[in-house]
Amino acid sequence: MELARSRMHATEPSISFLNEKTGWISGMSVDASTWVLRTDDAGSHWRMLSEHFIQNMQFINSRVGLGSEFDGTTSQFAKTSDGGRTWTRSAVPDVKFIDKLFFITPEVGWIAGTNELSEQLNGRVASVLRTTDGGRSWKSCQIPSDGGVADIRDLFFLDESDGWLITWHFNNEGTHLFRTTDGGKTWRLQSDRTIQGPGKWLSVVRFLNSKVGFAFSRDAQVDVAAEPPATGVVANPEAGPTDSGRLLYTDDGGEHWQSHQLGAWVYDCKVVGSGLGCTASKQKPGFWLLHIRMRTELRRSRIEGPCSVSSLAVNAPLVQSWRAERYRYGYLTPSSNRLDVFIVRSGERSSILRNAGGPDCWPRAAPGRPGMS
Repeated sequence: MELARSRMHATEPSISFLNEKTGWISGMSVDASTWVLRTDDAGSHWRMLSEHFIQNMQFINSRVGLGSEFDGTTSQFAKTSDGGRTWTRSAVPDVKFIDKLFFITPEVGWIAGTNELSEQLNGRVASVLRTTDGGRSWKSCQIPSDGGVADIRDLFFLDESDGWLITWHFNNEGTHLFRTTDGGKTWRLQSDRTIQGPGKWLSVVRFLNSKVGFAFSRDAQVDVAAEPPATGVVANPEAGPTDSGRLLYTDDGGEHWQSHQLGAWVYDCKVVGSGLGCTASKQKPGFWLLHIRMRTELRRSRIEGPCSVSSLAVNAPLVQSWRAERYRYGYLTPSSNRLDVFIVRSGERSSILRNAGGPDCWPRAAPGRPGMS
């Protein structure tokens, strides 16, 4: 189903769902108008709440939502306590650009971001801020790095102590994976260098517990010679369709990783029960949904009807993929240990594709319709 207010986007919208029925979307249209919308019937109807563009939006319950809002020069922390009707903004220390936000309760959460470009650092200083009072105060920790970073690609916390962070760097320096075990007070670079560094681009990291985790990457070298970052040239790979993506798996908390060819570029993942649901794209047109779970036995599934399921035999995880035609990228929202997907097609129309066939079947988009419900 199509979101009439957001047929054209000035930038990527932000989406947060509590369950399969209640959710919010915020964005900016090409005429610079901003909006926060809410649905309580799984996207069949939306109502306008406020004129804001809340990025990194995350609702903890039906009333408390958090995110960031850019005022033209800096990002500010944004919070609502009335379900999105009104938002308060506040400055945060040591961060000018908020890249990622992650809360586990209305009070406890983290912000990751960067400051101004520095020619001396060949990038920006990256910091992680932690709050235990819902954003009224923050404690800052600078990410250790020999040089600057381009931005924070991903931030994930398993609980109040264990968290992971991915940084992207300029000039073919690739990405780095950091871990904290003290709630973000200190961060250390993961020891396995085979998955990070020059020419290696991590996109997402998720853990099911303190030992078992997944990450996604691709190997790519930038062909152009990059200038210093002060010139505004960012040399990193296009985050578009590719067949060169890899699935990384660890069972020792990230000290060592196994790498498997995945053939897709993963945009985002959600923890769903004892597995992951991920959005991805491949070189060929189409949008892919990946379901990754720990296998007890390897079986190839066959499902009749408008679904195609394939299994990738790897040492520990089982990957199943569902393809939805006509869509380029999207967001997943988990509920009741199953997946509902909410898809936004870049540069054209906002649509929603819902799971209508159970946990093992996703409908294809029908010709002439923006989605299926």
